[in-house]
Amino acid sequence: MEVVSGISCQCHPNITELVGYCSEAGQHLLVYEFLRDGSLHQFLHLSDDYSRPLTWGTRVRIALGTARAVEHLHEVCSPSAIHKNIKSTNILLDTELNPHLSDCGLAKFYQV
Repeated sequence: MEVVSGISCQCHPNITELVGYCSEAGQHLLVYEFLRDGSLHQFLHLSDDYSRPLTWGTRVRIALGTARAVEHLHEVCSPSAIHKNIKSTNILLDTELNPHLSDCGLAKFYQV
């Protein structure tokens, strides 16, 4: 329950939204919004001939959006959150290729 209340501070356009959780019989599950366009990793490494290419402008926008998400975790959340697992598979893209940092349920919360 402590993790769920900590995650609630993470409301930001570049962070995947927590839509629910379940805690039963020692199992803890977090349910996040679904972003159908996949991860940055898929766009960079698993694209086929029919995929939209990522232009340099789009790549910069993805980097800036991801940086804004990290800034939000560090500066706005109280206690501050440290993601500890930022990688291309944890950056999900929406239909307009805007980044959404995911896997924040594993973040560590620290008082500063």
